[in-house]
Amino acid sequence: MTTTSKNDTNNFRASNHQSPMEIRLFKTIIKSLFYIATLGFALATKLYANTHFNNQKNEFCSSIIKKCIPIDSLIRKKANTHIEKTNTQQWYVEFDQEINQNSLQEIFENHHLSKVEARQLVQRLALQLNKNSVNNYINKKLLEKKRSIKSIKYIALNNSAIFSFTKIGNALSGNNLENNISTHDTKINADGQQKSPALTIAVIDSGVSTKHEQLNSISITQFNPLDNDYSIKDTGLGHGTGILSLLAAKGVNGQQPGLLPDANYLSCNGLPGGKYKFLTTLQCMNWIFLQPKVDVLVNAWLASTPGCKNEWNYPIQVLWLANTVPVFAVGNYGKSQETNYSPANLNPFGNSVPLLSVGAIEENGRRLETSSFGLSQCAENRTLPTIMAPGKDLTVAVPFTPTSYQRVNGTSYAVAFVGAAIARLLMMFPEISNEKITNSLLETADDLGEPGVDSHYGHGKFDLSRTISKLRAEKK
Repeated sequence: MTTTSKNDTNNFRASNHQSPMEIRLFKTIIKSLFYIATLGFALATKLYANTHFNNQKNEFCSSIIKKCIPIDSLIRKKANTHIEKTNTQQWYVEFDQEINQNSLQEIFENHHLSKVEARQLVQRLALQLNKNSVNNYINKKLLEKKRSIKSIKYIALNNSAIFSFTKIGNALSGNNLENNISTHDTKINADGQQKSPALTIAVIDSGVSTKHEQLNSISITQFNPLDNDYSIKDTGLGHGTGILSLLAAKGVNGQQPGLLPDANYLSCNGLPGGKYKFLTTLQCMNWIFLQPKVDVLVNAWLASTPGCKNEWNYPIQVLWLANTVPVFAVGNYGKSQETNYSPANLNPFGNSVPLLSVGAIEENGRRLETSSFGLSQCAENRTLPTIMAPGKDLTVAVPFTPTSYQRVNGTSYAVAFVGAAIARLLMMFPEISNEKITNSLLETADDLGEPGVDSHYGHGKFDLSRTISKLRAEKK
């Protein structure tokens, strides 16, 4: 275990007794950092400069496909607009337009776009639509009501925004918002294109502590929407840390290594204090959507009340369109059959592929007593869960001390196994569609319970080796 003393921290501070050479070196470093920051901003600007709405011709123009497309074919009216007024000083607004996913999918196929190119196109269209929607809303709605805007949080994923108001001051005009869209730390390389890590797994939970011996050297970035910062911390008594340790643990001091310790990880604290909040969870999803490449999104959270929370359908669909596979824990309400929660009980992809909702089993293959089961309340003939994974007596890191561990049960941890399996398949078969990868994992599952797909075990326990064999055989 490595500790850092106050003296270690003071080494980073400028001394009152620096030599002239040290001073010159310090100034050179500062100038270099300023140059790098300026170059990064310029490249980020270049990335989105060739993507825009041509309002005069009613077109969306993109350098990715090297053409302009009529906006009407890419954008459609939302069936339902969810508007939530949080308080008098803050409004959450979903705008009445969304991406026409069928039209965009046709563009992907007609132009033979790679997964990375398709993701970039979805991102750029969503960002442009969101910026236009915010500007129009301000000019048509807020200025009429003479509301003075303090700040705006853009949420491109589902074309929404959070407006914070002040009692005094001038309202922002649409022109003042031209440069307010953030790329959310999008990584840029020398030719102005987004970098694509080999494998990236995102986790929305309570955050993570990297002070634990199993996690102190992993590759991870964390966003905290409530605090609007990027500090690495776990605010949920170690829940997020435990999940991440199953995925990324180094395997030191006799402990088992994680499922994918060498992957790149993104953590988002959408559950501050370990509690579900719609807006922070949505902001997490949006941050993940705007990253250059996220292969899998692991979700051990559910809405706070049962039923169908259909406001999650569209964000999940856009994530999928941007080639991120979402995986959800089914929940731990197994003693009350048919009590199921969103988003795990939703059916955002229709008949093409089920949403992966993960139940927990014991070592003997029996469903964990608390693991939720039944038929979905939100989709006809849809089982809950769709697939099973180990969820009994698992050892995970807990951030009380750098060497603390605990034994845990539940679907929150079972979901990590399926998320890792999907990630490994995407890494091994990058040319195969996410739809085929997901369906293949379900089709090759080890059948449990009643023959066939049933409401206690879904398709059964996932079998990664069988799925790999199937996909390899189909490639030949």
